[in-house]
Amino acid sequence: CGSKPLRHATADRIPLPSSGCVINTMGFDARLGQAVLLKKIVDSMKELCKDVNFDCNESGLQVQSMDTSHVALVSMMLRKAAFTEFRCDRPMSLGMNMDALSRILKMCSASDSLKVRFREGKDTLNFQFESGQDDRLAEFDLKLMQLETEHLDIPEQHFKVVVKMPSAEFQKISRDLKEFGDTMEVKASKNGITFTVHSDISMGSVLLKPRQAEKPEDRVTLRVEEPVTLTFALRYIVIFTRAAPLSSMVEVSLGPDSPMLVKYELERGRCIRDCDCKWFRPVLLGAQARCVNLAVSGQSVGRPLMRTMPTTAIAHDIVA
Repeated sequence: CGSKPLRHATADRIPLPSSGCVINTMGFDARLGQAVLLKKIVDSMKELCKDVNFDCNESGLQVQSMDTSHVALVSMMLRKAAFTEFRCDRPMSLGMNMDALSRILKMCSASDSLKVRFREGKDTLNFQFESGQDDRLAEFDLKLMQLETEHLDIPEQHFKVVVKMPSAEFQKISRDLKEFGDTMEVKASKNGITFTVHSDISMGSVLLKPRQAEKPEDRVTLRVEEPVTLTFALRYIVIFTRAAPLSSMVEVSLGPDSPMLVKYELERGRCIRDCDCKWFRPVLLGAQARCVNLAVSGQSVGRPLMRTMPTTAIAHDIVA
């Protein structure tokens, strides 16, 4: 009862008759119908972000965090409607180590629900996994961290090319081409989208043309306002495609003066009713991207002059 509060707040407190101590009822409570959803999101982020603030308010949970090399900005929004239960008494930030959080979430089974609980005056976050048959309850506590962060605005982009394809196919292309080099050229036109990787001794290339199929998740569609050719660090794209388990389809958007946008939208009826996951990646200058403040310097292939690019970002927008 004598511990100091983790964060400042005015709280409703109930006296204990026996000891004179108080119980703090202010805090955060949330329940996800399927714990595996949060596990997949954390797994797709943890290699980029080591320590993260989960900002909680009446709208839901939000994350913004730069990767350790300050090349990528991760922005995730898990909205209140995605939860079966949600209560946040006041805005608060819960700092967590992503590796430690991932280890806890690995304890859940496919059918488990997840309860998350925090009370002001405590320095831990409580996790409870409950089986679908109500015959097993696993409970874990995670030590919270004090992290200094500030909210950043992700600029709106107008993309000249939008490609939709199977997410597993995009993941396989990225992983296969990683064996040939570190940077990938992406060239898009009305004829299709080509992914090419060069090294000193080899070259790999994959062309995807528009494709109709009986199942929507097998189709490849392109919307092209003008041809675009850009180069990216392949390592980041491979990391981004780890979000493929969230959706059978992926949407890739490109523009000559814009980062790459990789968007995963969870189909209705899976995990939650609606999910929108967006991943941005900067255009690459030569073999390296140079980050100045919150802008990334880059260029399109064939254009020798360097120019400032918008902030690199990975963004999740998960709604129900």
